[in-house]
Amino acid sequence: MIDIKMIEHLQKEIEDLTSLNASLESFLNKAKADQMLIKQIVEEMASWKSGKAQEAFLSSMEDYFETLSRKLRHFETISSDIDSAKTGIKFSIAMEQMEKGPKF
Repeated sequence: MIDIKMIEHLQKEIEDLTSLNASLESFLNKAKADQMLIKQIVEEMASWKSGKAQEAFLSSMEDYFETLSRKLRHFETISSDIDSAKTGIKFSIAMEQMEKGPKF
């Protein structure tokens, strides 16, 4: 017997995960655009005459980009995990929709 309530619950979970993933992807796209803008500004500043302030600034920017890149990779992993969860739920729905009981 197919459990309609369970299927509806699982489909709601898929919808929620899809919405979450869309928000996460939007955030990632904005963060990557910001990263590109900052890189462009840093490249323009690289034309400054050398000095300790420039070196300190560029060093800070390198640290910033390393940290930002690590965080973006982490969010991309979360996005992948969301997709995996959706696949698992879809499998659960498929299993729930199968006829149960002995097959003769």
